[in-house]
Amino acid sequence: MCRGLPFLLSALFACAAFAQAAPVPVAGELRAGAELVDPLFGVRARALGLERKVEMLQWRRRPEGGYAAEWVDGPVDGAGHDPAHANPPWPAFRSERWLSEHAVLAGRAVDPALFAALDGWQPLAVDAAALPPNLAVVFQPDGAGLTSSAVPAAPEIGDLRLRWSVLPEGPVHGQAVERDGRWVAAGEGSALLRGVGDDAVGEELPGLDLPPRMGSGWLPWAAGILVLVLLVLLAQLLRRRR
Repeated sequence: MCRGLPFLLSALFACAAFAQAAPVPVAGELRAGAELVDPLFGVRARALGLERKVEMLQWRRRPEGGYAAEWVDGPVDGAGHDPAHANPPWPAFRSERWLSEHAVLAGRAVDPALFAALDGWQPLAVDAAALPPNLAVVFQPDGAGLTSSAVPAAPEIGDLRLRWSVLPEGPVHGQAVERDGRWVAAGEGSALLRGVGDDAVGEELPGLDLPPRMGSGWLPWAAGILVLVLLVLLAQLLRRRR
C-alpha cells in the first residue's frame, strides 16, 4: 500500500493545479479602474485604452511614376527621391497605444492582453488649450485632433496631423483563467469580446439577460471532486500504514 503514496500525492497536486488553471466563462461590465494619460501631450481619458496616431504629410513615389503627397503614420523611405521631393526627418514621437493596467471584471483585475484586441475604438476630441506650453506653440486644432500646419486646410510637406481614440468600457464575455486573483488569458488567442455571449456567466449586468448557468464552468468543479476523492484515498492509505 505504501507504494501508492507517491502516486496519490502527485495526482493530488496535479488536480489542484488543474482546478486553479482551468478556463471558465466570464462576463460582466469591464471597467477601466483608472484614467489613462498620454504623457507627452497630456491627453487624458477614463477608458480601457488610449491611442495617439501621428501622421506626417510626405512624398511617396507612384508606381506609374511621379510623386504624391500622402498622410503616412511612419517615415517614408526617401531613397531614390529627387531633391525636390525629399521628406523631412520624422519627429521624436510616434503613434502609441496605452492599455489600462487597472481594468476590473466581475470584481477581479484583468490582464490587458485579454482586451488588447477588443473592438469599438472611438475618436477622442482634444482641447488644444490644455496642451503643455512647448507644444501649444506648435500645434493648433484640426477637427477633433491637432495639426502643426499653419493653414490646416492647406497642409505642406512635413506637417503633422495627430488624432486620439479611446477604447470604451462596457459589457464583455469570454474565456479566462483566474490566477492570483487576476483574470488572464486562457490560452493562445484567448480574448474578451463585446456583449454577453451564450455561455457567459459572472457579474449580473443591469438590463442584460444572462443565459442559464447550468453546466458552465464544470471543469473546476470536476477537478475539485477528484481532489476530494484523492484526499479520501490518501487518508485511508495513511490510516492503514499506522
